[in-house]
Amino acid sequence: IEVEADEVAMDLPHDDNMLLVDCRVESEFDEQHISGAYSLPPSALGDIALVSALPERANLYLYCNDSVQSTLAASVLKRHGMHNLRVVSSPLNLLFQIKGIQLEKQSTGKSGEEKEDA
Repeated sequence: IEVEADEVAMDLPHDDNMLLVDCRVESEFDEQHISGAYSLPPSALGDIALVSALPERANLYLYCNDSVQSTLAASVLKRHGMHNLRVVSSPLNLLFQIKGIQLEKQSTGKSGEEKEDA
């Protein structure tokens, strides 16, 4: 199922089983990601331990820069028996701007990890 950022925004306050899954490469995830998001980079799709660590009952919202990597991840997860999958097809900046989404950014200063409210 493909969803837009506004659908994620509507589901966010009501879906206790929502898990945002970042399907970008590790360096992009490390640079900036949604607080609490699960990192599942393309290089990890063959790692059954990482895939099986996803909660069975979670509603997985997969996102990346252009929905290509998240669509691939959805295909792999579906083959592993996961069915509550949604691919966020909106541009990443729209997802990052949803009210209630907190971003974690790699800090350039000495204070460690920065958090920012969107």
